[in-house]
Amino acid sequence: MLFNEKSAQGYFHTLFAQNKSNTLDAYYHLNKAEQRKIKKIRQRGLWYSALFGALGVILLYLPIHIYPKLFPTFSLELPWAGKTVIPWAYFLYMVFLALAEIYALTWLNLMIVYAIARVCRFPDKKDEHYDAHIRMLFEASLDKTNKLQKQFGINPLAGLSPVRLFVVSTLFILKATLSNLLVKFLLKRTLARFALVGYAYYVDYFSVFIFAGWNMYATHVVVREAKVRVMGPSLIQQLVQHLHKILKDDVVFKEVLLDVLQVIAVAKRNYHHNHYLLAHELVKVFELPKLEEIAVNEEQLLEKMGTMSDEAQQGIAKLFILGLLVDGSISMREISFATNFRERGIWSITTAQLRQWEHDYTTGKGLDSLFYEPLVLR
Repeated sequence: MLFNEKSAQGYFHTLFAQNKSNTLDAYYHLNKAEQRKIKKIRQRGLWYSALFGALGVILLYLPIHIYPKLFPTFSLELPWAGKTVIPWAYFLYMVFLALAEIYALTWLNLMIVYAIARVCRFPDKKDEHYDAHIRMLFEASLDKTNKLQKQFGINPLAGLSPVRLFVVSTLFILKATLSNLLVKFLLKRTLARFALVGYAYYVDYFSVFIFAGWNMYATHVVVREAKVRVMGPSLIQQLVQHLHKILKDDVVFKEVLLDVLQVIAVAKRNYHHNHYLLAHELVKVFELPKLEEIAVNEEQLLEKMGTMSDEAQQGIAKLFILGLLVDGSISMREISFATNFRERGIWSITTAQLRQWEHDYTTGKGLDSLFYEPLVLR
């Protein structure tokens, strides 16, 4: 069922039909009971994903080590390599195991995301974007990225060469396989020094830790993504409505809103659904025109901020910080962007403050201290 994406999405949608609406608190606030339940969901998910990865390696190597005759081969004479043994049966067996693990992990991720949404009673059935929220939760479970930000002229990859983009993307996709090959190489060199008989046998099984570890990391990412996609939309609405209330008549402020989102996107270097929601909410509430392309960089934004009122600068600073936080993590690259703002005298916000807001957001404590308290800008 899960190999057919449309069928999987339909099944995922039916799971939400039995959920109750949240009438207790805001989605961005997780009470102690909700935090405890989500922690348990995360722990179980990590163990299951590690188990799937470990079983995949054990089932890959154990049968061929114990019963090699179960995997027939044939020989082929190749002009450039001579006589070559083709392990066709083992290859088909590997493909079967890989598909089985993908199926299991996909099912696990769907259940994790649904369980977290159910704990938070998200989305509200009365929400006009109810179906869209379920669709984006489904995308989160499959680790899919949409590029809806392009509708507003926002391009996170602006200024990045095609060659660099290709290399980075390829390395990310192959990271588990490359890590496995590297560890095998190092182990073989180390064990060979001791001339251990049959050391290759142990090297194969060491892959258990590699793939179990990557599966656990992937599950950790899915859990974090599910949480921020549940909590993010209401936080975005909260800040945008607050900014509109105090700055709706500030023309200069409105003119740079999409510029801020473009600089944030370049700092992030990736697409994220919450970034799209932030752009969508700003365009809708402030009635901004959609642009085909936003050609602005960090230096140009800093110059524009210098001409604004203190209140508008406060708004831009809060919007920028939420943009950094809204996908659930702040990288060292993004910290360097924020540090440059501090060194240029735009604000006095420290890395420790950013990390505290990141922690408050991802643990469901909300961002009231960021939204409603004045920031020290200079």
